[in-house]
Amino acid sequence: MAKRTPRQSVNALVDRMDKIEQKLLKISKLISITDETSNVFWNNVSSEVRKAYNEARVVFAEWNKSEIPYFYNENIRKQMKKIRHLSVKNIADKNSKELENANYAKQSQGSIVKSSVSDFTTGSLMGEKKYSRLIGMTQKKNVQENRLNKIVAEGEFLGESTFSVQKQIQNELLNDALDGKYILVIDKNGKEINYKLTSYSEMVARTKLTEAQTESTIQVAVNYGTDLVQVSSHNTKTAYDAQFEGKIYSLTGNDPDFPPATDLPPFHPYCIHTISVTFKEGMEANGSLDGLSQFSKGEIDSPPRKKSFVPLKDRELVGSK
Repeated sequence: MAKRTPRQSVNALVDRMDKIEQKLLKISKLISITDETSNVFWNNVSSEVRKAYNEARVVFAEWNKSEIPYFYNENIRKQMKKIRHLSVKNIADKNSKELENANYAKQSQGSIVKSSVSDFTTGSLMGEKKYSRLIGMTQKKNVQENRLNKIVAEGEFLGESTFSVQKQIQNELLNDALDGKYILVIDKNGKEINYKLTSYSEMVARTKLTEAQTESTIQVAVNYGTDLVQVSSHNTKTAYDAQFEGKIYSLTGNDPDFPPATDLPPFHPYCIHTISVTFKEGMEANGSLDGLSQFSKGEIDSPPRKKSFVPLKDRELVGSK
């Protein structure tokens, strides 16, 4: 059986979420055209929305419980296989199977899964609450419009200015629903951000897989008695990421040749950067130690022997470092 890649795994999750998103979109389209006012109708709509959101939470939780441990352990094997081909004397304290079954691995995996599911659950519950508000306001709008149609005959006054404001709010909620924005998140500045169900699940999943890669790599580094890790390089134009690319960091901060690891991937949501275990002995053997040390400390612009690396000063960076 062929091994699945992180991309394939996330794509499979997104496909399942898309089916749920389409269910909610179908309901949204119905809400946009119906003039129903009965409690029975709107209770049924509410029930279908709850089912869709609950299904999304179950699907996401199941994916995390399966895929985070799988790729965490897969990275352990990948890193150790790579190390075996290096000319270093460091001997692994445990083999890959022992490392996968270690308490640290289980606890780390559990922590990532819990955090990932919590993030998604929070966003989906807030999105569901917003959708429930849309349902309530739409039913109320339909009732008020029905009464307005009888206003002349019944001689009633509803306060049309208030109704106009309510209708505007209902219309804004409906537009978000028709755009597929079924997840609501409050950022660190207190700003509301609306996401599509598919894009939010993909963002959280990809970010947490990167976190799993980082944590498992750290475990491998400790297993080999080294505290040095190197950040991958992609010539990114994102200023924050760019400052770390290709550099080597000391996990403990005790290595005089390399700076302490103050931040590691994921640097932000959707981050594509990873880390790999490296050894000072290998750098000494190929003569790259001084150059990599100077580059990692920011004393020179490019790492030695990497012609494809574009210095930061030559990139059109966006954002701030």
